[in-house]
Amino acid sequence: MLKGNHNKGVQGNRNGTSNVKEHRSKERLNLPFVGIPSFYRFPVCHDLETLDADIAFLGVPFDEGTLHRPGSRLAPRCIRDASLRTAPKNGEYFDINRKKIFLRDLINENRIWDCGDTDVRYSLPMDTFKNLSNDVATILSRGAFPVVIGGDHSITYPIVRAYATDPIDLVVIDGHLDFSDSRMGVTHASGNPLRRCSELSNVRKIVHVGIRGIRLTKKDYDAAIENGNVVITDADLRKHGIVKCLKKAFPLKNVYVSIDVDGLDPVIAPGTSGLEPGGVRYEEAIALFELLTEHAPIVGFDINEVNPFLDPSYVTAVLATNLIMQFLFLATSARHWRHRKLIPSKQWL
Repeated sequence: MLKGNHNKGVQGNRNGTSNVKEHRSKERLNLPFVGIPSFYRFPVCHDLETLDADIAFLGVPFDEGTLHRPGSRLAPRCIRDASLRTAPKNGEYFDINRKKIFLRDLINENRIWDCGDTDVRYSLPMDTFKNLSNDVATILSRGAFPVVIGGDHSITYPIVRAYATDPIDLVVIDGHLDFSDSRMGVTHASGNPLRRCSELSNVRKIVHVGIRGIRLTKKDYDAAIENGNVVITDADLRKHGIVKCLKKAFPLKNVYVSIDVDGLDPVIAPGTSGLEPGGVRYEEAIALFELLTEHAPIVGFDINEVNPFLDPSYVTAVLATNLIMQFLFLATSARHWRHRKLIPSKQWL
């Protein structure tokens, strides 16, 4: 039988935890694999009616609009988990490329919240869309900027219809136009959201960035052009660059940004159902954010079509977390953010 102080190994030496009480009283390390995950470790709001925030994250675990391989319903949970490795350090983010600190005041004043997930009514997509529209409308009514994480791309339509702002311009990174009117009677799947958005009275202009591939039909392309949409292919980006391409869509006002990750190069975003060779590069996406936030008020943001089943490497989820934060860095430091006004909304009953 051992005699003496059994705790000797964890007291009074530099190789153990010499002062357990003191150690526990300090700030936690909060490692990425510890604790209950929320987006970037931001506090969680359990009741949207009490939300008091400038930025509100909302998940939409929905993929009933997926045309091919499902799994994007798990993206909000996966992206939350991936975001823990990029949670703010000491209440701020430091961007080494810009040599600048971002989000310090918003973080330290608890102005950024995770609002959980929209309630999904499985096999009743229109009910889910109604829930999503009402959640976004409530976030807007509370004066917060919505950052919505899907889910497949069909979520963009019920988000945009929650805005009463007029006009809204949509800027969309996507490999596909998603401008189909109907396929065998299906009108609200991932191939239709921008067509449905074009029918809303508050939507003025739609800008597609990164279009490519051989799945596009001439009918959908002609319909988009007839509607006045600006279509920027990845070939256009290679030839002219993002700045010259996007400026032909200016002026823009009240910009809503939607990122379908299949619009990005699959080398950096392999975890998505709608893979297409080519696409927007990470640096081009950041350059797009810089242009938009500099020249126009931004009213909302979503990122969609991350499919954890198709990318066990985690690369696509990590990319999504970085794109979200890079966008927020730029949006919140722009002059339009400092002068932003309450965005009107409308409930869907």
